[in-house]
Amino acid sequence: MVEKKELKREISFKVPVDMYAKYKRYCDSQGVMPAVDLRRYITERATSSYVFGERVTFFALNMHMKNIERYSVPYDGDEDQRIDEIADYIIASHSDVACLSEFMPTEKGKRLVERLENAGYTIHYPVSDMDYERAKNLWCVTILAIKNDRGLKFEQIYDTNEMFPQYRYVAGVLSKGSSSIVIVGVHVPCVDDDTNPYQVDRKEKSLAYLKELKDLYSSKQVLFFGDFNETFEGKDIFDDMIDVTGKKATWDKYGIDKFLVTQELSSHCKGSAVIDHPVIQNLTDHCAIRMNLD
Repeated sequence: MVEKKELKREISFKVPVDMYAKYKRYCDSQGVMPAVDLRRYITERATSSYVFGERVTFFALNMHMKNIERYSVPYDGDEDQRIDEIADYIIASHSDVACLSEFMPTEKGKRLVERLENAGYTIHYPVSDMDYERAKNLWCVTILAIKNDRGLKFEQIYDTNEMFPQYRYVAGVLSKGSSSIVIVGVHVPCVDDDTNPYQVDRKEKSLAYLKELKDLYSSKQVLFFGDFNETFEGKDIFDDMIDVTGKKATWDKYGIDKFLVTQELSSHCKGSAVIDHPVIQNLTDHCAIRMNLD
């Protein structure tokens, strides 16, 4: 029988190695796990409960970069300053993966990209060959920024299907080690006029593309995040997907920026928040959203 003082030493994880075998036999006879094994077991279980072995933070913001007057955002300063403030905010958020919609592929857009790249992010565009000159008149490009030092790998999915809403989505398999999920940076086009067949068709094709993508990768967990331009609950559009964004009403009274995930992945989504403080209000007409994937 192990004396009490020896048992106490073992529980404090300071028992000598030559005492372990004796204590192990005693624990086995009592049908309990030795303390050192229990500590190892708890640590391993805690690690394995994370999707990627550690916490990964996701962030999304519709930048609403100025292009033509009717899409201008009131801002007390010049556009270069606003772009720098957006970059500062993203960098300070320490996000591992950031979705930025309504990015403008202009000189000001390059300014933002350079800031993020210098801060250790890799930028992923919707198309394999992003031609700034050809795309500079677009006002709704979506990009993903992924931190380089977290060991995350991103295998991008490019689609040449006619249904694919070019420039609005960045999709790919995000992995670390043997774990992987599908992530899609989203910007569903809005419908200002329900009688406008072009707008309605554009939106329907966008939603159909997302559903098609989810069905194609049905063997994996999926995360859609970004600007949906809708106040719908995720399950109403994407079957079993769950809206884990948190509060629905943003500062402009629309809950259009969201995190939608498949059911199994939803249990790993922690600390989701809608960021609507004055700094964000001054930079864009959307809220930022943030979520940790544990």
